[in-house]
Amino acid sequence: MEIQKQSLELLPPPMAADLNYGAHLVRFLLKQGDTAAADRYVAKSVAMYRAALGDDNPLLAAQVEKSGVILTRAGHYTMAEALLIEALELNRELLGEEHERVASCLSSLAELYARQGRHQSAADALRAAIEMRRRLLGDDHRLVAENLHSLGDILARAGAAAGALPVLRESLEIHQQLAAEEVPAALGVRRSLAAALVALGRSEEAEPLAEAALTAFKNIYGESHLSTARAMQTCGWLRIEEGRAGEAEPILRGCVAAFERLDLDESDRCLASHARGTLGYCLLRQERFAEAEPLLLKCYEELHAARGETCPAARAVAEHLITLYEAWGKPERANPWRAKLALLPPK
Repeated sequence: MEIQKQSLELLPPPMAADLNYGAHLVRFLLKQGDTAAADRYVAKSVAMYRAALGDDNPLLAAQVEKSGVILTRAGHYTMAEALLIEALELNRELLGEEHERVASCLSSLAELYARQGRHQSAADALRAAIEMRRRLLGDDHRLVAENLHSLGDILARAGAAAGALPVLRESLEIHQQLAAEEVPAALGVRRSLAAALVALGRSEEAEPLAEAALTAFKNIYGESHLSTARAMQTCGWLRIEEGRAGEAEPILRGCVAAFERLDLDESDRCLASHARGTLGYCLLRQERFAEAEPLLLKCYEELHAARGETCPAARAVAEHLITLYEAWGKPERANPWRAKLALLPPK
């Protein structure tokens, strides 16, 4: 568990050094799959926070929330959820129901739920955080814009791209009001808005947004960055939907290569899986079935393991596999995938 420097600054220097060592150790244990040992060290860290800060200190809730966020991004969801709920309850008890720290915990819980594929729970938590922050900070605050962006992304991933559009547009408008159109957060909104438009078949509207985001991210971060890789995927997907799969292929191969160079948190690896699936779909559209098949199969396997069969992205990959086998003249291979889809609830 990697504890942020600002968290450590709230603690006495000797304890901060101990926690910094423990943070690296817990992160190592999680990567090794030794969750029991990681849990013990996290519990030890929280106990140290309590000893240093006291049970009735709001800074304790802040430290517990940060621990939960770090575990969320490491893919250790069970303990992360317990810590975030504890932080939420502590903040409500110490600061009241209507406080920015309460909104922050709701936002952190929404991130956890979204990474688990619990889209409705994530959307509900974010809506509560947005409304609270509107009351506390005003409609045009940066944190409101960030939460709106997250809500738009969640709605789009849940298959509700039409509902995501007004949410993402409002987020972008707030960034424009703050004269922050070209900061990375606003560029991320542009990319998300472009992706939602592509999902709705409105590629002509999406293209300038997607291309501008990709160019800016490359200039800011280079090609080996998560934001750049995601923008590359959106630009590739856009070209596929416009019937330009040949143009999309080199962009998507660059996207997959960029993801492979990144040291991704466990919960971000689904993004790399989705990128491989998009490349597989690109090859399918070019009727290069033998090349497309392993990419789509691997993508489905990874998304299914991480998010379950009801994940909209996994369902889409299963549909692509049915199309692939039918077009390839191997309908018998399509039948098991049809059976899988038949068992799922309606979209």
